[in-house]
Amino acid sequence: MGAQMLAAALPRFLRRNEALIEYRESGLMRHCRLAPHVYACFAGNAVIFLDTKTSLYFALGGAQARVLRACAASESSVADESVARDVASDQLLREVTQLLQQRHLLASDVSTGKAIVPTSIPSAQSVLLREHLAGRPPVRLHHIINFLWACGRAAFSLRACSLDQTLRRLRARQRGGVHVDVDRSRALLRVFFRLRPFVFSAHKACLFDSLALTEFMARYDIHATWAIGVRTNPFKAHCWVQQATYVLNDNVENVRLFTPIVAA
Repeated sequence: MGAQMLAAALPRFLRRNEALIEYRESGLMRHCRLAPHVYACFAGNAVIFLDTKTSLYFALGGAQARVLRACAASESSVADESVARDVASDQLLREVTQLLQQRHLLASDVSTGKAIVPTSIPSAQSVLLREHLAGRPPVRLHHIINFLWACGRAAFSLRACSLDQTLRRLRARQRGGVHVDVDRSRALLRVFFRLRPFVFSAHKACLFDSLALTEFMARYDIHATWAIGVRTNPFKAHCWVQQATYVLNDNVENVRLFTPIVAA
């Protein structure tokens, strides 16, 4: 019985992998490389792109999204029947490639491009400190100076720099590695929460709030992850700060609604 099942499944397995090999070797796949400043993720049934030079999002759905999922699956050596069906449609892949090229989302030089691989960060598990429990920690002069510096740096970055420039700066700062000191991070977060109402409101300002918090922590050599995520139906983008599996300025339930598209 086992031998009969194996014999029946073998032709199907071979057809599926022949389609994958043919797709990998096609010129279309080699040219489907994102520009260095472009990021993508799979959210719901769509593929969402973020151009960090223009701060614009772009989405593909339906068959176009499926063919890009097939592209990503082939990069990780994962193939199934849906992959084999989608990659067989050269015309559809050609249309998707042309569409992405028109929007300047693909690398002009494939050697500098990157595969469509979603951003991965640790799954949020807990909140480092809930704001209403922050209390009234002692605030020193260096806290005030570093808080104001962080707010100014964040404001300058969002007004005068592209997201691409900001991401590259944050990543360069983290090349030495990220050290997680939970107690020290929690103490600084309490100070940040106490000072924040005197300068700005975090309501509908998640991008600025998160960048200011990241900059504030960095002044004390504590590096956290500045993450941007998206969701669909309806489309919405959100930004938060995370340190390992701890969320610093949001709650776990809300963060899990979003698929990370870029992080630094």
